[in-house]
Amino acid sequence: MTNEKTKQIIRVLKLLTLSVTFGAWAKMLYEVLQFPGGFQAQLPYCIAGTMLIFGIATGVYKGIEMWERQT
Repeated sequence: MTNEKTKQIIRVLKLLTLSVTFGAWAKMLYEVLQFPGGFQAQLPYCIAGTMLIFGIATGVYKGIEMWERQT
């Protein structure tokens, strides 16, 4: 695979990671906001879900960046 082709794939993977992350986060927020009980009941789920989603996304993005440095 050519270096230019690899760079293009990496760029697409970064954009895809970004899109999937924010889509999953928006879906999670929507679902959490549907919980009964008000803000106090929703807060722990919102915080935990946000940390989980962005933690995984950060790991994926860092892996892509590591691959990018190796090329």
